[in-house]
Amino acid sequence: MTSRAVQYARYGGPEVLEIVDLPDPHPVPGQVRIAVHAAGVNFRDVIVALETFEHIDRPEVLTILAAIAKMAPRRFICSVPVEVGPAVAFKNLASALIGYIRHRDYTWRDTFWASVYRLDKVPVHNRRHIGFDWRWLAYSVRLFLPAMRRHNLPFWFLPAALSNSVLLVADCKPSPENPE
Repeated sequence: MTSRAVQYARYGGPEVLEIVDLPDPHPVPGQVRIAVHAAGVNFRDVIVALETFEHIDRPEVLTILAAIAKMAPRRFICSVPVEVGPAVAFKNLASALIGYIRHRDYTWRDTFWASVYRLDKVPVHNRRHIGFDWRWLAYSVRLFLPAMRRHNLPFWFLPAALSNSVLLVADCKPSPENPE
């Protein structure tokens, strides 16, 4: 028998990750082998990525999403900051008022253009928060994992334009309790 695993054989980004079939391990004297018929996290197979995708270039994000879709987890969850719309102005202004310069990449000019959704006037996103558009990520997640929902954080009732972050949740496979 074999088991599916994600492994890497050399240092690098997500492009070095491979989904492979590995032979099941055989115990040596003094060890035991335990048969696992099902395993999960919180009763589901879940892949979670919190506040990471804004630090990865777009081609790499697509590679990661393709690998996640290929693994077919039961659920995929990721959160990312809102770096477009009025939320950017609120976050940067509040940071300045308390003496913390949030993400020193931002100038006040960049803050203005990002807050009015004009990312064409902001430096190109390159592994930093500035120029990151959560809407692109939501669209990309839907390409690979169509059953996706968005939740605005920290309060569900705020529109995304006023939220600090968004949480994207994709149900990839039906659960045994909830078959489709």
